[in-house]
Amino acid sequence: AALLEICDKLAAGPRDALDVATDVKADPGLLRRLMRALVGLGVLEEGADGRFSNTEMGELLRTDVPGSLAAAAVGLPEDNSWKAWAQLHRGVREGSVPHVLANNASFWELMALETETATRFNAFMAAQTAAFVPQLLEAYDFSQCQTVVDVGGGSGGLIASILSAHPLLRGVLFDVETGLAGADEYLRGRGVAGRCTTVAGDFFESVPPGGDVYLLRLILHDWDDKHAARILATCRLAMPAGSRLLVIDHHLPARADASPGARIALIADIHMHVLFGANERTEDELRKMLDVAGFRVERVAPTAPTRTIVAQAV
Repeated sequence: AALLEICDKLAAGPRDALDVATDVKADPGLLRRLMRALVGLGVLEEGADGRFSNTEMGELLRTDVPGSLAAAAVGLPEDNSWKAWAQLHRGVREGSVPHVLANNASFWELMALETETATRFNAFMAAQTAAFVPQLLEAYDFSQCQTVVDVGGGSGGLIASILSAHPLLRGVLFDVETGLAGADEYLRGRGVAGRCTTVAGDFFESVPPGGDVYLLRLILHDWDDKHAARILATCRLAMPAGSRLLVIDHHLPARADASPGARIALIADIHMHVLFGANERTEDELRKMLDVAGFRVERVAPTAPTRTIVAQAV
């Protein structure tokens, strides 16, 4: 449905399946069956006149709305991660990484080779960021800062939103070359390019120095403990004493349960292994890693579904 952009075609209101089929160049009978199946999933509604419209869930599959999940709906089943999940049983048995078993390459190696996959992944992350930013702006006061450095910030969704909310703030967007694809254009579109510098590099080697606040959003959980500790260490080397590091990640519960928050973190933990051979961590585990790297945790902001640890460089 996301590949066919069905929900985009219903943005203006109810339509007949035949009309939609003409727009998306699909078989009318099969498209109507697909749209009726989407009704069963709660994505669409079928009216008494036989026309279809988006539900609240369907609106999230439009490509032109804030927080769109269209890229996720396309990427999860279409990209290499779907094949990786099919190898989870082997990964558990062998202690190996399912993505490598399925694709003969790591997630990051394929991202560097497949532009379309990288673009869709960045769009997915940007959509997640747009939904999360209001919580972060509520949880942390950036008005006292001068320079924010977003480490591994991709196309710039997070830093652009922070800069938009604080017109006097300057930013640095740091990522590998492929991660920064489209970033300059995106920052110009958000009207913040004049206050944000893009820097390409490897966060295992160094990150840009001199910021007041550094951001690590959904970065540490992509790596095993050894590599995550290396990222924290390179951040600390670049940071002056007294500056802050915001670590935004899922927190595993100390004891597993079926509550919504725990369920998201527990499934994300397996997803991290499937894709990267990495893992989510408990709050206590993250605190210990930060302490070793030279940080003192000041507080943990209850953002959701990811929590935000505010740590000071000491």
